[in-house]
Amino acid sequence: MSSFYTKSGVRLDYVESGNKNGKAIVLVHGMLCSKNFFQKQMSFFENTEYHAIAVDLRGHGDSDKPLEGYTVKTYASDVHELIKELNIEKPTLLGWSMGSMVIWDYFDMFPDEVGALICVDQSASDFAWPDWKLGVMTTNDLRDISEITQTDREPFYKELIGLMIHEPNEKDAEFFLSQMMKIPPVIAEGIVLNQTYQDYRETVKKINVPTLITFGGDPKLNPPAAGFWLNDQIKDSKIKIFDKSSHCPFWEEPDDFNATIKSFIDSL
Repeated sequence: MSSFYTKSGVRLDYVESGNKNGKAIVLVHGMLCSKNFFQKQMSFFENTEYHAIAVDLRGHGDSDKPLEGYTVKTYASDVHELIKELNIEKPTLLGWSMGSMVIWDYFDMFPDEVGALICVDQSASDFAWPDWKLGVMTTNDLRDISEITQTDREPFYKELIGLMIHEPNEKDAEFFLSQMMKIPPVIAEGIVLNQTYQDYRETVKKINVPTLITFGGDPKLNPPAAGFWLNDQIKDSKIKIFDKSSHCPFWEEPDDFNATIKSFIDSL
């Protein structure tokens, strides 16, 4: 494990695998999660020509947990600083869940510094705006989540994990929970609110780099229709549905997922 400090003094932990002189793929985890969710990808890339990097966003995993900076745009800036620190040019950015929002903001801010995008199980907006039928969160949902993350978060996280995995098992659920509980409640509440109110419907239309969209076929958390909407909006994008997965195809179907993303980056 390695770490570096952002310009604002926040320490971010990250791991690397593969060939450090090879083309880079940077993996960005989802809300409340960590770089360790990508362990099956990091071990896969160890024996390839690619350079894989997975980072703990601020407030998550083993990274620092400062009092401020819990916005998706700040996360994108943090990732950009890490990439510059590692002297990486035009990486492929893989974002899972909220991580997709992070890489969309990254592209929006640094469009000439992105090689390709891989978006994993994330809608263009999580909020159920009046003109957006693919949103899954309402104001009442946010009110309830805001309260429960401050008062009784463990049962809520366990319920959420049941939605994240198509066929949950005790071992996976315990691991997911151990990572999610690393985040202080006040940080969890802040990023849930900031993420949910983001709307990337116009942003994604501007994407002009090779893009792969992946979704789980089980719509317990996000409907695959949200992936097909992205596929329609992002020019020349490709889409892959993992039928035996819910929100975590990289965890639930790792062999197929890894082969899919390697085939995509091989084609670049």
